[in-house]
Amino acid sequence: MLFLGLCFEAYQGGIKKDPPSYSYFFVTSGLAFMALLGFSIICDFYGCVRSTKFLVMSGQNPMIAYVAGDLLIMPIAGLLGLTPLLHYFNADVAFGFLRGVMLTGIAVLVTMFFTRIKWFWRT
Repeated sequence: MLFLGLCFEAYQGGIKKDPPSYSYFFVTSGLAFMALLGFSIICDFYGCVRSTKFLVMSGQNPMIAYVAGDLLIMPIAGLLGLTPLLHYFNADVAFGFLRGVMLTGIAVLVTMFFTRIKWFWRT
């Protein structure tokens, strides 16, 4: 799929998300398949279950993982007065990356907590 998406890149003006092009669909689905294949090999073939447990627990409760940042972490940060401090991370690319890693890590920890206490949010 990835190769097919790269072949379609020459058509429709390249890879575009808005409006979506065929190359965008094929490249993103090909990359997702490659990531799934890689993590399956790591977890199943090499037996690295303990080091990838956080990914498995987040995958078991995807709705909590998806909304934890906007509906739980950021409101709590606002109540504690931490949101002005987060704006300092917008000054540089490296700090922006660090902000993303921190917020994603906290969201994963929240998701792991809710998965551990067996509180699932299903659609």
